Amino acid sequence: MLGLPFYCQVFQRRLDGSVDFFWDWSSYKEGFGSRLADFWLGNENIHNLTSLGENAQWKELVDSDHVQYFVKYSSFQILAEEKKYRLLLGGFKDGNSGDSMSYHNLMGSSTKDEDNDLNKGDCATTCSGGWWYKNCYHANLNGLYLGGGGGGGTAAARLAYGERALLYL
Repeated sequence: MLGLPFYCQVFQRRLDGSVDFFWDWSSYKEGFGSRLADFWLGNENIHNLTSLGENAQWKELVDSDHVQYFVKYSSFQILAEEKKYRLLLGGFKDGNSGDSMSYHNLMGSSTKDEDNDLNKGDCATTCSGGWWYKNCYHANLNGLYLGGGGGGGTAAARLAYGERALLYL
């Protein structure tokens, strides 16, 4: 099994709230922050990675009490900018954090200057972040960082693809 191709790319991290995630469309397209701390890899980069073939998504979260949570989905893809970086999410596979991302499936990305949600208002502005908002969210990893006081903690979203896409390290 060690010879099978496998690749894991972290495309989002929230460690300490040092980077504000309330950015415009262009910033979410290109990415922002530091890979050593809080960052977003960029919708265009995530689109390019998820267009390479089969892939799966794994999110790991650690709350302010250092309790670890995770979730796995069978597939994960972000469509091109012309499709508003629409989220295509496969079935929930496993996890102890619940299936909150399926609610956002098929939604385009929304930012403070690009409202693609179904809400009469503007979820990105209301929620202070960029995300695949629907009406507005069940998961909001790019919203306002709440630190230790409001249920916040660290979060990382990882994309894995290859023949071992569902075997995570």
